[in-house]
Amino acid sequence: MRIRRYGTLLLSIVAASGLAQNRQLLYNSNDLPQTLLSNPGSQHHFDSYIGVPFLSGLSANAGSSGVSVWDIFKEGGDINQNIEIAILTLDNRDVFTANQHLELLSVGWLGRDEETFYSAGIYQKTDFIAYFPKDWIELAYFGNANFTNRRFNFSDIAATGEVLTAYHLGINKKVRPNLRVGARAKVYMSILNLNSTGNEGFFRTRSSPEGPNFFIHELVGANAEARISGINDVFNDGAGVLAKRALMSPNIGLGLDLGFTYYFSEQLSVTGSILDLGFMAHTKDLRTIRARGDFETSGIELQFQGFEQGQDSSDFFESFIEEFEENVQFEDFIEESYVSLRPAKVNAGIHYGYGKDRRNGECNCVHKKKRSFP
Repeated sequence: MRIRRYGTLLLSIVAASGLAQNRQLLYNSNDLPQTLLSNPGSQHHFDSYIGVPFLSGLSANAGSSGVSVWDIFKEGGDINQNIEIAILTLDNRDVFTANQHLELLSVGWLGRDEETFYSAGIYQKTDFIAYFPKDWIELAYFGNANFTNRRFNFSDIAATGEVLTAYHLGINKKVRPNLRVGARAKVYMSILNLNSTGNEGFFRTRSSPEGPNFFIHELVGANAEARISGINDVFNDGAGVLAKRALMSPNIGLGLDLGFTYYFSEQLSVTGSILDLGFMAHTKDLRTIRARGDFETSGIELQFQGFEQGQDSSDFFESFIEEFEENVQFEDFIEESYVSLRPAKVNAGIHYGYGKDRRNGECNCVHKKKRSFP
């Protein structure tokens, strides 16, 4: 019935606008079109849909694996003490993440065979993940006075981030009475990208009672870099370039989503999906910042005889900087190209529907060919 079909469409759009603040809530929510983005092989209860631009799919979340905002700002505690406790509690395996998703356009329609469902659309997405740089946070907060002979490793610095637009086309098909599978192809348009992983080397302060100072500070095997794409044009042409790049970017990638729903019975099902199996090729507007080398110092040695002769103290500092730059190379250059992998996500779930099958009830508002339990 046409009224039933588009009535369900409108309710789905309104429901999606209200519930899509956290995308994890949409997984296995078969009455919402957005569930196809979290599992392209999900069961669905609609014949067609059209999403309201900028409203039908909006979500954002951020978090940490080891600390919460409450741990820092909890009532009755000293904030400085709370920060120290958090720093000492976290380690370099803890992660900080931020994700954002904005649906720009989405449509879906049932094929003529009534067993195949097609969907397409455009969305904008942000993904960021960073491991907690335990060594460097402790060095910055506590200093190195109590950390003699400890290595502060550059490998603790690891972060990736991406802002992109995705054009997607999906197919969802019932291949057996108890099995539905799906796939979604994607073309990515990179807006901004940051990648700093695989850093090497360490900084260490060690005692030297026989040296010119009590301590020696050394940088050993330093090799750290950050690759950035999409940032130079922002500085040169302004933020307006981001909107243009969202529609058509010179940095393009490909991706694939896969998913399934398997019914053990009318009420018991298992689902799974893997999202964003893909890559991004960065070929334009690139920048790489790199530091590598070895350096050892006992500090700035002041020659008091020089002061008596009127020598400026800044000369000693400049000599120190020159010596440092001779041993540690800082490079800021344009790289030809690089490839970044998309952060793949895996979902899985078991669903059991309680109650009676709504298809057999007095209400004739549920598609008779679709499984439908409360």
